[in-house]
Amino acid sequence: MATTTLAPFNIDNSTDYFSENTTAVPNEGEKRHKDLVEETVAVGIMFASKAFVQLLANPFVGPLTHKLVFNIHV
Repeated sequence: MATTTLAPFNIDNSTDYFSENTTAVPNEGEKRHKDLVEETVAVGIMFASKAFVQLLANPFVGPLTHKLVFNIHV
């Protein structure tokens, strides 16, 4: 057993933590995190597109609404 001693710590260098046959399997938390990140990106794009459409449409809809609604007496 090869042991490296650094005061006050003892580090065991003989343990092989990774073997060639191990594969990285994502646990449930990592899968949920990935799903949530993908979902939040989609929701963010949706909100950004709504704001962009409002910026394009408001200069036309505002005057049109002003002419139609305020000239019609209810």
